[in-house]
Formats: sequence, C-alpha cells, structure tokens
Amino acid sequence: MQVLNFKDLNNINFPKTAVALGSFEALHAGHLNIIENTVKCAKENNIKSIITIFREPVLKNRITVCETFRERLEIIESTGADYVVVFDFNDEFKKLEYFEFFYTVYTFVNCYRVIMEYRNVTLYYNLIVTFF
Repeated sequence: MQVLNFKDLNNINFPKTAVALGSFEALHAGHLNIIENTVKCAKENNIKSIITIFREPVLKNRITVCETFRERLEIIESTGADYVVVFDFNDEFKKLEYFEFFYTVYTFVNCYRVIMEYRNVTLYYNLIVTFF
C-alpha cells in the first residue's frame, strides 16, 4: 500500500480508481465496510483502490479516537487497499466546500467509482457513484 499526501496528487498519473471518500477518524465496522467494498469493487473492475483519511481527527473533542494514525494505516493496509491519500485538516482545507473537495479528489485520481458515507442528521447512507 502506498501512502500519499493530498498535495502530491497532481504529480501522479493514476490508473482508473475506486475511492472510499471519508475522514475515517475512528475505524468502526461501518467504515471498514465502506473500505472493504471499495477494495472489492477495485479488484472486480481490475482498477486500483484509494482510501482517503485525515491525519488528525477533525472532531477531537467530540469523538474518542481509539486508533492512532499509524494504527489506522495498518488496519487499512490489512484490507488490501492500493493507496491511502492523507489530508491535513488545516486552514486552507477548512475553506473548501464539500463539492470542491469531492471534485478535486475526483479530478486528481482518475476516479471510476466513489464509495462514501452521507450523513443526514438521523440517517447514514452509503453512496456509490460511478463515472464512465
């Protein structure tokens, strides 16, 4: 598994990819399901898998993070993911609208399919978006 920083994406020519788009600050069963489905999708379509994570938890005082950054990388590596793209939640990143974030990732990684979590106050959805 190759670990990349978000800033390095424009220097890499990616093959087609399946992307698990999320912060994955604390890896619970639902997050692992999304990651495993992304890896499975990539293998079934003979493409590469990318998992996005934040280096540090965004909601530091609102969630308890059980795994360190290194432990999260090890867990993701155990799923067979090809790449992990690491984001730093800094002042520049905070200014991005969600669509800008999504479009930037989609543009840089030659995205074929995105699997992500959508949060709507009381409900969680796993969305699968396919690009042709």
